[in-house]
Amino acid sequence: MSESHENLEAELSRLRPGALPQSLIARIGAEIERADAPPARLRWPDRMLLSAIGSGALAACVIVAMLLNNGGRGSSSPAAPLVTASPATAGVPLAFARADGDLFNPWK
Repeated sequence: MSESHENLEAELSRLRPGALPQSLIARIGAEIERADAPPARLRWPDRMLLSAIGSGALAACVIVAMLLNNGGRGSSSPAAPLVTASPATAGVPLAFARADGDLFNPWK
């Protein structure tokens, strides 16, 4: 088994890559030079992408500014609670917790 591996390694070590044609080397060089040159004008999809990114960044800045400014309200007024329980529904979770019948088992 190791002899077959040694034969294969010897054969592979004798292999050498062929030389590239000069026309291929010239084409590759021309493509690299063309890729390095800045584009003369942005295409329409590129402009749309940049405007969407800019609009999203502007919207994020506005949201952060509003959050830091307490939603447009001054800091002199106390913060109002976001969720208030009405007197009619304030005891409903307690009623479900104390219910003994089978009717209320799905909500326990």
